[in-house]
Amino acid sequence: MVPFTLMWSCILLGARYISEELLGVALVVAMTIASAVLSSASGGSSSIGMSILCLLSTLFQALGQVIREAMFHDYSEYAEEHGYKNKNLNVFAVSSSNHTFGIIWVFPISILVELSRTSENVLDVMAGGFQTLLHAQGAMPAFVVFMIINVCFNITIYLLVCYGSSLLTFVSLKLTVPLSAFMSLISWPLIGADTITWFEWVCLVVILAGVIIFRHGNGVRDKLEAENERLDETHDKTIPKAIICFWPIFRHRKPAKDNADPNRGVAINTSFCWPRFLFRK
Repeated sequence: MVPFTLMWSCILLGARYISEELLGVALVVAMTIASAVLSSASGGSSSIGMSILCLLSTLFQALGQVIREAMFHDYSEYAEEHGYKNKNLNVFAVSSSNHTFGIIWVFPISILVELSRTSENVLDVMAGGFQTLLHAQGAMPAFVVFMIINVCFNITIYLLVCYGSSLLTFVSLKLTVPLSAFMSLISWPLIGADTITWFEWVCLVVILAGVIIFRHGNGVRDKLEAENERLDETHDKTIPKAIICFWPIFRHRKPAKDNADPNRGVAINTSFCWPRFLFRK
């Protein structure tokens, strides 16, 4: 999910990321994969075909989140141009409209999926499921608790996309992999409790560190972009603009000729010291 989100953000939003952000992403992805591999070693399906299918399914989910991010950004620009009081698109309105549209599609698509995988009467199966939900002991309270948590979770996702980014959202979500292992320490109904290993503790710490590194990199990149905008507004050609992509490995450009525009030259690797403006208050 995270690599696909990174790819779509670069393609659709023109986003560029500094080295610190990419380091944070790499830590999160590496530990998530390691934690998932360790968890799957205890059982479950290891089909290569199913793994590829699951991987490809995240391609479209990542695309959807990046499109939502673009929608929030476009509305903010539109509201600014037209002098609207509220500059941000209402998260609850977007979430409600998205799930309303989802309800229209989920019922017929679910029927088609079940028809393709079973020869049973799908409507009878659904009727049996609703009977269980309504009459089985503890089923309805558990479902209500699940729905409340799910609604809060979805709203949180939209808030992160609106005020952060789709990449930040999915990087943060990778914390669920080791956290789910810690939740297994609780003795849950039906499934009971389980133990966790020292490696899962390491995964949680490293993923959390990756999220913090990535978020700090967001702030550094915002300052770099603000400084570049200031140079554009002042038409100052004597100071080269920072190259956002992989900064500070490539900090600025070297002009092809003396007294030429430094922003049209070739990217060069100069120094890893951070510009002073990053520490201005």
